[in-house]
Amino acid sequence: MPSPPARMTAFTVRSFESAPSSRTWMPSSEGETGAKPARRLHAESIRSQAAPQSHEQALEPSTFLPTHSLRRSTGVLGTTRHGTHQTMEAISLAHQANAWRAEPGGRPRARIGIRLPHNAVSNQFTLLLRGLADHHEKIEAFAITKLREFEENRAWYEQALDGQRLIHYSDLEHDLLSCLDAVILPESNHDIYGEFPEDVIKIGLPHGVDIPLRNTVIGYGGGYCFDYILGIRQETRPDRTRFEGLFPRALRNHALDSICEIPFGFPKLDEFIREVTAQEQRQPRAIVYHLSSLALENPGSLKLIEPTLKRLLDNFPAHRIVFRPIMSDRDHAIVVACRELGSSYGNFHFSDADSYIPDYAAATAMVCHRAYRLHLFGLATGRPTFLCHPEGEPAVSDDPTVVVCPESRLIDELRAYVDRTPSVVPVSERMDHCRKAGIHNPGASIAYLASAIDDILRGKARPDWRRHRLDPEVHPDPALKTHLAVQLASARPANMAFLALAAKQPENPEALLFIADSYARADFMPSYYYPMALHHFRTLADRKDLSSFLKNRMARWWEYRGRHILDDMLQASKSSGIALPGEILSLQKDWSHTNHPDDGEARDETAFIKFETLVDLRTPKLVHHAGPLVLYGARNLARDFLTHRHAGNRNILAIADPDPRMQGQNLAGHAIQAPDTLPENDVPILICSYDYLPDAFRDIRQSLGPDRTMYAICKDRMIADLLPLLDTLQLPFND
Repeated sequence: MPSPPARMTAFTVRSFESAPSSRTWMPSSEGETGAKPARRLHAESIRSQAAPQSHEQALEPSTFLPTHSLRRSTGVLGTTRHGTHQTMEAISLAHQANAWRAEPGGRPRARIGIRLPHNAVSNQFTLLLRGLADHHEKIEAFAITKLREFEENRAWYEQALDGQRLIHYSDLEHDLLSCLDAVILPESNHDIYGEFPEDVIKIGLPHGVDIPLRNTVIGYGGGYCFDYILGIRQETRPDRTRFEGLFPRALRNHALDSICEIPFGFPKLDEFIREVTAQEQRQPRAIVYHLSSLALENPGSLKLIEPTLKRLLDNFPAHRIVFRPIMSDRDHAIVVACRELGSSYGNFHFSDADSYIPDYAAATAMVCHRAYRLHLFGLATGRPTFLCHPEGEPAVSDDPTVVVCPESRLIDELRAYVDRTPSVVPVSERMDHCRKAGIHNPGASIAYLASAIDDILRGKARPDWRRHRLDPEVHPDPALKTHLAVQLASARPANMAFLALAAKQPENPEALLFIADSYARADFMPSYYYPMALHHFRTLADRKDLSSFLKNRMARWWEYRGRHILDDMLQASKSSGIALPGEILSLQKDWSHTNHPDDGEARDETAFIKFETLVDLRTPKLVHHAGPLVLYGARNLARDFLTHRHAGNRNILAIADPDPRMQGQNLAGHAIQAPDTLPENDVPILICSYDYLPDAFRDIRQSLGPDRTMYAICKDRMIADLLPLLDTLQLPFND
């Protein structure tokens, strides 16, 4: 798509910015404690407040920002409707902003953008978009995405959207995003959505029914950007204070002062239930072979995939064998081999639609190798999943619809079930199963959201919604440098705190190195995270504002970590046949001969293996403490520390753990205490946890005060190398 002329685009942006805001704010009312004033739905007309139009503003929008009409050539993906051909209208945000400004009679509907991702969860958002279209009298819903993403995947967007509007925005149009009342965003481990202005309500949608709230808020960084989260399942023992003090204001991009969890549900499950019900008169005659990301599958299971597919095809010729890998694995060598194998069978079906619902709804059973906490197939169909594991590597599942079996028993177990001629489970039983699993509003999630839009845009929380405070009640946020030191010391893979730093304070290039190192630590899914690590390192290397000290740390990182993950990626590319992006291949040329700088700071790795190096989280500096300590956390890391560092335990004065199940047990001659029994003295506290280091730091700070010295165990030499970069950051004056 050709870009609009730069002069026209810039003019349109400036002219719209010059108009006063179309929104007014309502005063805080009951149920809005701690929230900023929220938007009024029926605001005055933008036109009545706008500056007079110039000649160029009066032009027809199509004369300077063309509308792109894209025709679909296939059936609708992600819904139960097939074979329709409707026009998808793709327009720029500047074009749409002008159209909104010209609307007569005010603003009667809420403008809700739905950030449509190009990935495996996209059909969840297309379902949401189509469902909200049924409430057009009060909601103006539309897909929205970055111009670059749209241009790179135009054919996919053409196929995914059916008669729906898509608005794309360039880097020059970020200010115009304030035209939106709210935006619904997918949880992400690579985007913090920093382009959306603070006063736009941001609503997060988890990508699966088995995603706990903590993962959405912390793991996917929702605590830095989401005002509301569309909850899928009821969680046991909810703690409304668990996110306090974990997300400093300086890194947040919220319209409200809290995160509110809405009992929403899951549109994809609703659609799945409806599709199964629509096929009640048909006997299920398919077997689904479902693969998760091959990077997440057990390595032993990878060897089973092609043989398992062949056995299914051979043993169930009267059944359609639906083979479904995820979108990003379709070119993987294993998947390519399976497609070649299946091409010689009449009962083989390669499922590559954006939504698997039409294929799965007709299945009598599903076969997989990865254990899920909960899967839509069992919820929507009431039929079993056969969890096939390698011999000698047993798997377990708490899901009552799952049958666990070794590879040698799969065909016998599956045949015993299929021979009973399974029928469709009544919808009432399936809905009841969903409710027992804790699913909110089964069959009616989008209708519930539509009914709640007014409250959401006013910053309210209904009695059954859970509002989670973000600001600590007792002591204010620590200095931003301290927060970042805690995040670095936690060694958390894919740490969204550093993406928030890069988004909120782009003047700090050090954030890109923190991001690269964080992604490089995600060795549990290297094919996904390693490219992101090297992308951010490449972006950093291309900047011109780098200090000599930062360049030194970059060289250290490349020597210690970067070159190794590049080697891993090159080997994986050779094995899979999937080419690497050019920006990553360029690192091989530009950095392959970079040596570790000889600056006299080389560190012996044994200092970290023996737990001799600690991080003072307040300063933050590396220390080698030999005096008395209190240990906070009594699990494996504490035991390892005691074994390597304090065999005599003479300097350990107490051991505490917040888990009641640990309290009272004996560790190294100490009875494990509850944290609230720790004395208020000057003895430093060593936090013996990486995963929960930020939580522990927050809890100790709130209970014992901000002046208590706290240490963390420095995990490796890379943390030690990155820590001094915190002193070079340009942080807010009042931090």
